Amino acid sequence: MFTSSAVIILVLSASLLPEVDAKGCPFHAANPSDFEEEQKWIPETETSHQLRPKRQVSFGRFPYRFSLLPSFHGLQDWLKARYDRVVYTLGNDEETKIRSHPGRKNLFGFCPTERCDPESKYRTFAGHCNNIDSFNSDLGRHSQPMKRLLPPEYTDSSKVAKLWSKATSRLLPNPRQISALVHGERSTPSDSKRYTIALMQFGQFLDHDITLTPMMRQRNGSLENCWSCDSMSSEVCMPIPIPEGDEFFPSRNPRSGEKKCMDFVRSVPTVRRGVREQINKVTAWLDSSHIYGSFLCHTNNLRQGLDGKMKVLPHPLGTTAFKPLMPRHATNHECDSPSGLCFNAGDDRSNEQPGLTSMHTLFLREHNRIAEKLAIFNPRWSDEKLFQETRKIIIAVNQHITFKYDSFLAFEKKH
Repeated sequence: MFTSSAVIILVLSASLLPEVDAKGCPFHAANPSDFEEEQKWIPETETSHQLRPKRQVSFGRFPYRFSLLPSFHGLQDWLKARYDRVVYTLGNDEETKIRSHPGRKNLFGFCPTERCDPESKYRTFAGHCNNIDSFNSDLGRHSQPMKRLLPPEYTDSSKVAKLWSKATSRLLPNPRQISALVHGERSTPSDSKRYTIALMQFGQFLDHDITLTPMMRQRNGSLENCWSCDSMSSEVCMPIPIPEGDEFFPSRNPRSGEKKCMDFVRSVPTVRRGVREQINKVTAWLDSSHIYGSFLCHTNNLRQGLDGKMKVLPHPLGTTAFKPLMPRHATNHECDSPSGLCFNAGDDRSNEQPGLTSMHTLFLREHNRIAEKLAIFNPRWSDEKLFQETRKIIIAVNQHITFKYDSFLAFEKKH
């Protein structure tokens, strides 16, 4: 027999369907004037006397739309006030106050370097000392030049991107044309039976654990604007012209008729033997750095400092029926949320799209779940030990999914 509260939970659970924006941020800022209420009554029909009028509530930019019986008006007002208070307001924690200034985004100030300890049971966050017997303890450390299978080829042999073919002395083909040709639509009905979107999603999640090529930024930390076809610069911008007949992008501005280009910002360079090389900003190991961060200060910023747990955002509609989300911050330059707040993780790309955000949320919740269990069985363990032991397990889970004979890589090889 359902109670009235159970009925309320079922109505909300079945009808609250959140939308997420292109950057993976489901929370949008709104002014009080953004909230609207619309009265919609069921038109008179032969059976309308059997139906009670329903009220459709639109919370403006709040993307939840649901029908509530008039008797639920008090609950509706409570949900609206709670969501407004928790989600639409900028965080007032110390981290946001210190780092919300454009010039301080993604900066944590001075961060001490972790030292190599041969007796340590745990990985460093920066990725160094992974093999203490190696002649180079910085192998795999963050912010190191990437390894190459072939030497680089530049137009001037040092830094100007290659535009011409040495073999034919002709201009190289348009990268957009190559991309459209190589990655054309090839889906078939049989593909949907064999694969799910999780195959792609874990691949992206895995990639973000081991590689991040930082791009050139302005002095305030924002990305360079390289959308204009006239922004070509050998140092910073290399916009890609959209070819005529492109299936997705228009090649010209429909209003002005000007040629359109795709934004392409060059990567942050480092120089090795006089030649421009690319940097890997994160650790090269499969060590879940996209969850915990690639240096100590970033990790400390993500931790609760209690019982080995990571920071979370309590769900704005309540913690009884809804699980926590990733914490948010105002320090991501690529955050497109009107409030300026996006999810905070070990890798800022966690906001790129909803599937990736979901994967990050899943592992964050699993970390806190395991930490909670370990604390029960080991009540004398400190916060540091609980955190490090839980981190070891999460790293192992990530590696197990990747390498196990019937897991991600094996599946890719078999199919």
